[in-house]
Amino acid sequence: MHSRNAALSTGSCEEISLIDLHDGFCRAFSDYSVAMQPSISEFRLMLAQRGFDRTLSRVALAGRSVISFWLIGHDPASGNRSAYVIASGTAPGFRGRGLAENLHRSLQLSFVQYGISCVQLEVIASNKPARSLYAKLGYVPARDLCCFEVARTEIRPAAAGRARIAECNLSDLLCLQDTFRDWQPSWQNDNRSLSRIPAELVCVAAKKDGGPIAYGVLIKPTDTIAQLAVRDDRRRCGIGSAILHALAVASPGDTLKVINADSRDTGFQAFLTYHGARTGITQVEMVLRQ
Repeated sequence: MHSRNAALSTGSCEEISLIDLHDGFCRAFSDYSVAMQPSISEFRLMLAQRGFDRTLSRVALAGRSVISFWLIGHDPASGNRSAYVIASGTAPGFRGRGLAENLHRSLQLSFVQYGISCVQLEVIASNKPARSLYAKLGYVPARDLCCFEVARTEIRPAAAGRARIAECNLSDLLCLQDTFRDWQPSWQNDNRSLSRIPAELVCVAAKKDGGPIAYGVLIKPTDTIAQLAVRDDRRRCGIGSAILHALAVASPGDTLKVINADSRDTGFQAFLTYHGARTGITQVEMVLRQ
């Protein structure tokens, strides 16, 4: 533990170990409304999936302890001008000192240097203090995102008709996703993020008459369905349920999670409800445009 009067320093994450970042993360979220105490391996996966950029990210230290941070995802190799707030937080004993705002001011200078024009984040809708802070920093709401949990035993098996469902590689799906989906996945579920962790994925596709008509992607270590989509002319005939069941069979856990489904897609929500899904938190996607 460090006193509130301890001398503080700020900087990038370039020299900060994964263990120290993990300790700081767990400390900041120790009193959060949703349990966020990942193991070190879960934390490492989260950073890898979201494209953690050590140089761009910012921390405040008390001695060697991380007591405030903005962990930023970025993909400079893609030429993308977007970035993502993987997480931001401050240890309970150090809140109310303007640390988050000061770190963000430093971040904004780096956003300009990197040529980043759009920064995305998600915040739990009921977390009014965090939403107020982000609004003060210039982030504006873009859409509401829903989260669900589905017990494997509740998922109803379905016949796929003449379609054949089989595992495939993520690369086999990349050309399909934008034409099959009705909305863009949030950052951690999009194609670039999934491409960073191919060994952790189970991908399945349904094919009929030689062509794909549906697909699903499971992040196996977290039991999370990152994407599930059916071609619009093949919906409501059991194909989506067959894909969901195939992912459930591949999942090591008892409960599947669906994180950040666009709240405007009532059809997808009805589909999950049919399979016994329980509604969890709602998040607000917020965007800062430079």
